[in-house]
Amino acid sequence: KVIDRLLVSPQYGVKWGRVWLDVARYSDTRGYLNDGQERRFPYAHAYRDYVIDSFNRDTPYDEFIKEQIAADYFAEEGDRRLAGLGLIRIGRQFSKRQETIDDRIDVVTRGLLGLTVSCARCHDHKYDAINTADYYGLYGIFDQLEETTPLVGPIDADPQYPEFKKRFDELQAELNQHTEKTERAIQSEAATNFFDFIVRAVSKKQDVEIAKYEQNELDAKNIRPHLVSKWKQFADRVWKPNDPIWGPLFKARELGEEQFAAEVEALVASWTAEDSKLNPTVREAIQQAKPTTLPALVDVYDELFKPIGAVYRDAEFSKEAVDKLDGPQGELADALFGRFSPVLLNDNDVNRSWFTSERNARKKLEGKIRGHEIDSPGSPPRAMAVVDRDKIHDPVIFLRGDPGRRGDRVPRQFIRVLNGPEDTSYSNGSGRLELAEDIVADDNPLTARVIANRVWMTHFDQPLVLTPADFGVRSDPPKLPLLLDHLATYLKSNDWSLKQLHKYIMLSATYQQSSEDRADAREKDPENRLVWRMNRRRLTFEEMRDGMLKVSGALDDSLGGRAEKILENPHPPRRTVYGFVDRQDLPNLYRAFDYPSPDATSPERSKTSVPQQALYLLNSPFVQRQAQWITDSWKDEPSLTDEQRLERLFQRVLQRAPTQQESEMFLKYVESSSDGEKWNRWDSVAQVVMISNDFMFVD
Repeated sequence: KVIDRLLVSPQYGVKWGRVWLDVARYSDTRGYLNDGQERRFPYAHAYRDYVIDSFNRDTPYDEFIKEQIAADYFAEEGDRRLAGLGLIRIGRQFSKRQETIDDRIDVVTRGLLGLTVSCARCHDHKYDAINTADYYGLYGIFDQLEETTPLVGPIDADPQYPEFKKRFDELQAELNQHTEKTERAIQSEAATNFFDFIVRAVSKKQDVEIAKYEQNELDAKNIRPHLVSKWKQFADRVWKPNDPIWGPLFKARELGEEQFAAEVEALVASWTAEDSKLNPTVREAIQQAKPTTLPALVDVYDELFKPIGAVYRDAEFSKEAVDKLDGPQGELADALFGRFSPVLLNDNDVNRSWFTSERNARKKLEGKIRGHEIDSPGSPPRAMAVVDRDKIHDPVIFLRGDPGRRGDRVPRQFIRVLNGPEDTSYSNGSGRLELAEDIVADDNPLTARVIANRVWMTHFDQPLVLTPADFGVRSDPPKLPLLLDHLATYLKSNDWSLKQLHKYIMLSATYQQSSEDRADAREKDPENRLVWRMNRRRLTFEEMRDGMLKVSGALDDSLGGRAEKILENPHPPRRTVYGFVDRQDLPNLYRAFDYPSPDATSPERSKTSVPQQALYLLNSPFVQRQAQWITDSWKDEPSLTDEQRLERLFQRVLQRAPTQQESEMFLKYVESSSDGEKWNRWDSVAQVVMISNDFMFVD
């Protein structure tokens, strides 16, 4: 009955949800960003709340996995299960897409399968039967994704939503205005600012990519580096020595500025001769201008193309307007707007043409929107999710992990050693649903064992497989392999119910053992790998803090909601799982108490004893305040004796009576004080009891 009561308690989900959040590398922030972007995730809390809710619902573990990898395949907008896709999204944000994808592969393979697949990114795995084709087969799945923020509840459920929406629309309008203004400026400059682009395309430097220092120089001159690159590519591909329009520019580019100036007189004479094969309009323009320098020749082309570019610009960048031009202008338009045109820009060209200042302004506006979504109480219930791209492709192997060195193309598929030699490539979208189904398939030997090992580890403070995220050949085999197999089989045969697995373990004689030492058993099995006694377990940081709040009577047991900064005054009394987690600036207090880094999936928490732990427990205003709340409750009962107060303190904090030695020691300490000092002494006694080993450890 006790077990059943605990399993139906909402706090069960809080406890075991936190265990899963270690695996999921949960954080409320993106990580390091150097461009002033909003570092906070707007909807990270939706994933955390989904995890806690799923444990409380006892969602079958196989369904739990499917929801976190592919919920969008079977859940509609508004479905809470879409929040499960936060497993993919919640990781550290890297500047390179390849690193983000690697992180997603790692959390799925190490977290769910106990395999170090990321070791095969640059070469075949050194020990396990995992090759680079396996890695890039998974890479292709996660490379097909776009990020989205779907609703996971009614959009207008909060009465403050209209106020949120009004401000959101204002900020979105600012962003749209900035975007439209910038994109129009880019298109206009490409269509009219020919001199700056052509003079650089004529440069003897044949580099298509603009060097970083040159980009900065161009930015300072308000010349867009990507548009210069477009003209350089155009010159490489289209300009020919005898071209009727581009021939003079080809020659100028070939000679360079100094040599061109030396030969310009003869060149102009040949271009303007009666038998010249130049386009008549170009020949006439050169004849009238008589250029003596390379920039002067470019100026001729600038004057020729400006009217055509103006037609394109005034027609809202519609090529149809240019196609209607005929005669001399039509010939020039055909040359300028033909194949590889540097004037016709696609979405990628426009995006790459933003100046750094424009891009930073956009990020600032986007940050305002994200900040509003995070801070506004009327923000609708959304989640961090992913969807498949419209166009799906198979990946190629990056030789030695270098995206610039491309090897063979491989299909999107599961790890071959787990899936057999037959062709099982994925064809349904990116393949995420097929991947999830392979992970929880009956013939997959790892998934159930990995979670059974993790559940056992949390109960007994020691896993059966000592490397919970590595079940490969280099890991130590379990001392009790049949037990692990039995637990995995039990889980699967009971509809993947984790609550049933907990109950099964907790009703066992093994779980109900004392943690008392036995010399004969210790001599044979000093590490307790055969579980001849229960391990003594120290509370995690979350359990310690929540326990202090509980015994002080201050704990807020409410579920869900946005993260709060629980370490800052006034120290909100919410459970620690709802505390704000900043992966870039993880508090030293978290680190001191072995809180795992959210930069990668965490298979197991470290167990350390360092001076900072004791210093915090002795000097923290938070700890002292919890002790004071306990003693404050006695002030309304002045008739209580010191013996009764001590009895109440021990029963409240440790759920036992004080020993005779403890009673004598604490009562002597309290009674030796003056009347004005007595309550301060009781505060100290309450704090000492609350930070004692009896409170901090589970025997």
